[in-house]
Amino acid sequence: MAYNEFDNDTSKILLGSVNMMLNAVGLEDIETEEDFELVLEARMARTDLIQAKKEILSSGWDVNTDDGYVLTPDSSDSIALPINILDVSSSDNDLVARNHYLYSKSKQSIRFDSVQTVNIKWDMEFNTLPFALRNYITMKAIQRFRDVTIGADSVAHSFTEADTRDAYMEARRSEASTSGASMLSPTFDMNRV
Repeated sequence: MAYNEFDNDTSKILLGSVNMMLNAVGLEDIETEEDFELVLEARMARTDLIQAKKEILSSGWDVNTDDGYVLTPDSSDSIALPINILDVSSSDNDLVARNHYLYSKSKQSIRFDSVQTVNIKWDMEFNTLPFALRNYITMKAIQRFRDVTIGADSVAHSFTEADTRDAYMEARRSEASTSGASMLSPTFDMNRV
């Protein structure tokens, strides 16, 4: 079967990243999602990849951040937060996540009598992320997986560290081009670019 560059089967994206991680430590590719159940190292790689994704997304990227998101209290006057929220905050720093509910620090309560406006950092499926961000996450996961699996050999570690740094810079460049950030913008944040 010939390789189709424009294959839209996104389920293969995570599998490709896991295979990159396995190859980085000298292991063979897996062919299907079912192989995760058969190959311990593949399960470990997938777990490391998902953990790296959550850590990286928790820093907030244009693709997973909603500022000014409105949440409405339910019939018990509380606001249950979806499980895929990595972080929630408010502009006055009063609202936070506590036990999967929106919590007001000043009122010391999860009860609200009106809608609340918050800033949310969402966890997202790996396969739905832009290429530059997936690549950075994969490089970060490879670095950790290699260090844990075969040890932090200084040559291999520095090689992977350089790849990770390059991937990070490319992801931030991509972020800047989609978010409209520029050094002249009043909302420009050097730590985010």
